[in-house]
Amino acid sequence: MTTPHLHVLAVDGTGAIWEPSEDAGVGWCWLTVPRPSIFGDEEGSVTEWDYGIWHGSQPASAVNIARKAREVQGLDYKTGPALVLDDTAVRICAMLELLRHQGKIADSVLYFQPRNDALEITDDNLRYLHMYVAHPNICTAVKHGLALLRRAKREPAFAHEMWPYPSNGLP
Repeated sequence: MTTPHLHVLAVDGTGAIWEPSEDAGVGWCWLTVPRPSIFGDEEGSVTEWDYGIWHGSQPASAVNIARKAREVQGLDYKTGPALVLDDTAVRICAMLELLRHQGKIADSVLYFQPRNDALEITDDNLRYLHMYVAHPNICTAVKHGLALLRRAKREPAFAHEMWPYPSNGLP
């Protein structure tokens, strides 16, 4: 049975995550949208979302990301979240590739997105959507998630790559 929702887990972090400052850490954002808003004609909308920050080493953050991906997948059988990260975060991306290989991110699909895609969405856009969070890493994670959803809505082939089950994407 096709799930009624699709999920995105977006992640962003600074290179200085070991620094003891408020701006350090790995920000994450989880977005839920109705399946027809991507694979159908329904107006795009985010029905649920949450966010947070993880502090600690990059390996610990990678494990937290994998744990969160499994948690989000538990919301809809067989449909893992599209897990999107900044493609310049090479070390943490590699760690997540290893965790994917080990089967520790469930049915999530990893997508390493160019940072410029996320930066096309401004803080003013987030304020308009009531999704602005006053933490730079969380804010950028939200932008990555919205940029992925925007592209998935425009490009059906990309949407099928992000959420491949079932193969036709229809309910």
